[in-house]
Amino acid sequence: MKRQYHIIGALSCWGAPICACDKGPEILQQSHTIDRLKKHGADITGIEMLRSEYGNKNTDRPPIELALKVLKAFNSALAIAVHRAVQDKKFPIVIGGDHSVAVGTWNGQEPSFGLIWIDAHMDAHTPETTPSNACHGMPLAALLGFGAPEMARLLHKEPIIKPQNLALIGIRSFEPEEEALLKRLGVRMYFMDEVRRRGLQEILPEAIEHVAKGPKRFGISLDLDVFSPEATPGVNTPEKDGIAPQDLLPLLGAIRHDPRLIGLEIVEYNPMRDVDHKTRDLCYDILQEVTRP
Repeated sequence: MKRQYHIIGALSCWGAPICACDKGPEILQQSHTIDRLKKHGADITGIEMLRSEYGNKNTDRPPIELALKVLKAFNSALAIAVHRAVQDKKFPIVIGGDHSVAVGTWNGQEPSFGLIWIDAHMDAHTPETTPSNACHGMPLAALLGFGAPEMARLLHKEPIIKPQNLALIGIRSFEPEEEALLKRLGVRMYFMDEVRRRGLQEILPEAIEHVAKGPKRFGISLDLDVFSPEATPGVNTPEKDGIAPQDLLPLLGAIRHDPRLIGLEIVEYNPMRDVDHKTRDLCYDILQEVTRP
């Protein structure tokens, strides 16, 4: 299946407890990542960079009320950009930014669809349960319709994701409140111990069939902290004992032409924490697997 790709840089770190992950998309562009993809045959028809109308975050921990206000405006603009790409028959690839941009990414798609959430964390907190007040720990709950209305009711009256069309892969750091919510909803979760025991080669296809069973469409949200810190030092919240890139990348390449696949997002690249460009180079490797002819 031949695709045309539209890349959207989501330059926001308003959901994260530290600054700098908003710089990730521009670092990738300035390092000629996109040009290299094109040179290797990727049909990239458009690139746009979205910035918050409030400018860059100048404090590591802004009040949650301000962060929610900023994120509502930013994610609304991001959703419109994704929707425009979808309407133009382009395959949207969103590069973050922290994981709170997922609210904008997936609200831009036409309902209904399934979602594969590949992440070390559940990101299923609400303002009532969060220990950190960081909004990048809330987007999955918001996509399911829970939490602050600035995130949970962005563009649609109904939640954009249904629990039965969601699967989490690689989870190994979470709080009891998040787990309780997702278990109550019956969400399929592949914790890291199951991933190690069964292997991604068995789990990822199974997860895709699970989330796409009803809607016949699915997207992938990939948080770079799902990998081990040795592979991705340039992330906001590294967690040890993660997925090895060599286990996931070939599988992404194998499903790149699946007609049910409707979009990809890659988030939490913090270039200020990177070591020897390891995380930047892995971003390129991921994008190359997904976009190669």
